[in-house]
Amino acid sequence: MPKFNSIVTGLAKLPVELAHQIIGDLVVYDVLKLIWYDEPTVVEAIISHPHYKIILGDTETKILETKNLMTSLINLHAQVDFFAQLDHSIYRPRGGPLASNAHALTFDGLRRWTHSDMARDIKSPVKALLVEQFLTTPLDRYVDRSVYPNGVPNPRLCDTVEELEICIAAVKHAKTRMIQRVTDQLYFAATILENNPDLLKRTLDPEQKRRANIAHVVNRMRKTADKIKSRNWRSFTPNEHYMYDFFPVIPYDTTLVELLRNLEKYGLFPGKESQLLNDKEQDTQISHPGSIRNQVDVLMEGMPFYFTDVPFFPIQSVKAVNPPVTDDKGDVFRTKNTSSSGDNSDAYFAVHNVRPSLCYKRPTYPRPLEPCDDREEMWLTSFVDVYRYLENLKKTNSATATA
Repeated sequence: MPKFNSIVTGLAKLPVELAHQIIGDLVVYDVLKLIWYDEPTVVEAIISHPHYKIILGDTETKILETKNLMTSLINLHAQVDFFAQLDHSIYRPRGGPLASNAHALTFDGLRRWTHSDMARDIKSPVKALLVEQFLTTPLDRYVDRSVYPNGVPNPRLCDTVEELEICIAAVKHAKTRMIQRVTDQLYFAATILENNPDLLKRTLDPEQKRRANIAHVVNRMRKTADKIKSRNWRSFTPNEHYMYDFFPVIPYDTTLVELLRNLEKYGLFPGKESQLLNDKEQDTQISHPGSIRNQVDVLMEGMPFYFTDVPFFPIQSVKAVNPPVTDDKGDVFRTKNTSSSGDNSDAYFAVHNVRPSLCYKRPTYPRPLEPCDDREEMWLTSFVDVYRYLENLKKTNSATATA
């Protein structure tokens, strides 16, 4: 049986005189929790306690009114999991009447602690938690607008119990959806890397060659996802996979070059934007499925953002915050492979190692807590699907030519 349940059950069995002694030794916050728990015998003992008579009132109407107020206020703490499962309290008041027991407070002190003071003291930590979540997490990005058409309410503007209840529900809803998106994306990154180790690498890996074993990489991604998923919604879990402004998995330089060449060879990449191949090398007579053409569009539309958009880095005196990615004709710029690439002769779209990784590090809050843009996941999926399609097409054409 949970500890708090045991206290309530045991207290209910004691004579009133002995129960009064125990209630007087408990801090006011815990007594309010006992009232919220609503065990009739215990509540009667609290109501008849000399100190709590001052707080609750001396008439039946006043007692009921105050009891309902206390219950609704403490219920806010239950909704934000300040004492989850009723077996221990995560939140403990640090000062004021809530942190003192009745015996330590004078009768005059209790009389001066009005209902509005009580409401302020109980609501204050709830609002502080909600404001922290609101300011450090992009909640509006994850809230379901069909449920909350106006987004997440600003907790600093919420004052009544009803307003705070709506705000708590909206914050928990958005944060839960965000956590789900973070874990889903990490599972996706681990799976696509595990299934395509010949095409993809962990973005932060300095080598441009295939690892002999990637099991520990994908296992770490999945364990991180499991850890985040198991945490309370209030928790912040920054992790290595979202510390930077790029997706945790990226193609190898060589596979990117090969994809671009095959896009041209099989007529999927407009010739005016790239001339990696001579006209004689191109085969534009093949009819491709519409789904593949759509994925090629995703690839080419995302390429400049995914690969060439370099952030401002003051140490290197970069003047442009967002350097241009096209020339005067609208053609996308190409860059040569960097020194970390295996071949410095082929052209390709510059990857993130054109600057030190620290250039791409996100601020502590909120960025390492939230997933990458969904379009990056879509881009990587399109990359793998198109690459495999062209790979199979090349094998089929080779088999036909030798037959």
